[in-house]
Amino acid sequence: MRPIMKSNTISLDLKVRLTKTYVWSILMYGCESWTLDKETIRRIEAAEMWFLRRILKISWAERTSNEDVLRRAGVKKEAVHIVRKRQLSFVGHIYRKDDLERLALTGRVQGAAKSYVLTQPKPRGDTGDQIKD
Repeated sequence: MRPIMKSNTISLDLKVRLTKTYVWSILMYGCESWTLDKETIRRIEAAEMWFLRRILKISWAERTSNEDVLRRAGVKKEAVHIVRKRQLSFVGHIYRKDDLERLALTGRVQGAAKSYVLTQPKPRGDTGDQIKD
């Protein structure tokens, strides 16, 4: 049985859409908490290009440029853009809350009545952070 991505009967557009639906959803699991440094961005873009090269059946030995691969597939690089969009959406979601999630994100909670300070436990006390009113 041949894998779907190697099938000659499925259109290129459908293969790209299937990859974005099934593979990218697994790749980007938890991306809201990632730190996007140069190395992470490079790896995300490399994975995106690797998926497209597999779909187009381009060998790594052919030395085809990324621009040529994108042109042949008829798509643009968008994986890093999607990660940043998800991160901004997640931050907006947390910022709208009035709970400890906002405290963890910003270090403060809105409103004069809700003022929290994170302290370290005393040596003889419990382990972990404690929250005081």
